[in-house]
Amino acid sequence: MIALFADERESVQKKTFTKWVNSHLSRVGCKIQDLYVDLRDGKMLIKLLEVLSGERLVRHAQCHVLLVVEISCACVVFTSFIVYCHYYC
Repeated sequence: MIALFADERESVQKKTFTKWVNSHLSRVGCKIQDLYVDLRDGKMLIKLLEVLSGERLVRHAQCHVLLVVEISCACVVFTSFIVYCHYYC
């Protein structure tokens, strides 16, 4: 029973965060469908961070280590979310 509630809570959080990301990405004509898949390669994540910060970020064209990119992206997303919530929520 507890696992069911945990799964439901994770699903609601994923859906909520996806809507939050899309509300910001819509400013630049972008949208994600799946939070985990669409932010994985870092392209949409960079767009999101550019929208949130109002700055153009340096893009790394030569990144071949996908696992490092995925871990880095996850860290940046959650760090950015925490910072955003601290200032705007």
